[in-house]
Amino acid sequence: KKLLDTFGAQVSSDHERYPADVKCLGFLYLYVGRYPRNNASRNTMASGLPVIVTPGCNLPEVASWDAGLVVEPSVEAVVAGLWEMFGEPSRMRKRGENGRALVRHRFTWPRIARDTLAVYGEMIRDGNRTVA
Repeated sequence: KKLLDTFGAQVSSDHERYPADVKCLGFLYLYVGRYPRNNASRNTMASGLPVIVTPGCNLPEVASWDAGLVVEPSVEAVVAGLWEMFGEPSRMRKRGENGRALVRHRFTWPRIARDTLAVYGEMIRDGNRTVA
């Protein structure tokens, strides 16, 4: 959010405006400690933009799908990530495409429902009725 504020963009709860707000930057950097759902990054990837996230963002798929960069939460690492992102515009575009594909494959409501049912089914079969 600080980076968005620095460039004058507003993170809007109005989902119709969100892609336009982020697209003015060309990517999203999200620094968080622990955020289990990480909607901002997923919305950004769904818009076809790459993300720069920290390990605590709970999105390991960013690295495995090459949908952006995962950097340590330090000024030096973020600056290096920015240089890498902007230094290769064609790769930045490809990462944006990869992010959109990731969201369509992994983060649709039908997929989330199937995954949730699978976890509950496994717990019932194993006799474990508590959610960790």
